[in-house]
Amino acid sequence: MKLLVSYVRWSTKAQDSGDSLRRQNDMIDAFYHKHSDQYFMSPTHRYVDKGKSGFHQKHKADGGEFKRMLDNVLSENIPAGSLIVMENFDRASRADIDSAIDDIRQILRKGVEILTLSDNERYDKSSLSDPIRLIKHILIAERAHQESVVKQERTIAVWKAKTAKAIE
Repeated sequence: MKLLVSYVRWSTKAQDSGDSLRRQNDMIDAFYHKHSDQYFMSPTHRYVDKGKSGFHQKHKADGGEFKRMLDNVLSENIPAGSLIVMENFDRASRADIDSAIDDIRQILRKGVEILTLSDNERYDKSSLSDPIRLIKHILIAERAHQESVVKQERTIAVWKAKTAKAIE
C-alpha cells in the first residue's frame, strides 16, 4: 500500500468560518474511501493551511503546512510512490508561474505523484516531459495567479477610495 497525503488550503482568516475545510476534506475523503485498498492515510500527512495565502506564499513560510509537506517530500519522509491529493493546483500556489511550477516539479522529481481532484488529473515524474501536461499546468497556474492579482487590485482600490473619503 502507498501513502496518501492530503493538502488543504484557504487564503484568509475570514474564510475560516466558511466551507473550504469541509469541501476540500470531503473530496479527499471520498477519494480515499474509494481507493482504500491501494492507499493508507496517516494523520501526520494531512496538511492544512488555514488562512495562508498562496499568492503571498504564506503557506511556504516557516509554520506553513505546504512548506512542511514539501520539506517532507524532499527529505523522503514522504517516500517516492506516495500520492498527494488536493482540490486543485491553486491550493498549492497562486504565485507567479515560475514559483508555482517549481514547487510541483520538485515534488514530481522525487517520485511523488499529485492528483488534483477537481479535474481528476494525475501528475507523475513523466508529466515533466509531456508538453501538453506542462502547458495545462502552466495555464492553471497563470489563471490562479491572475485571479489573485485582480483581487489584490480591487482590494487596493477599495482602500484608496475609503481613505480618500475619510480625508474629505
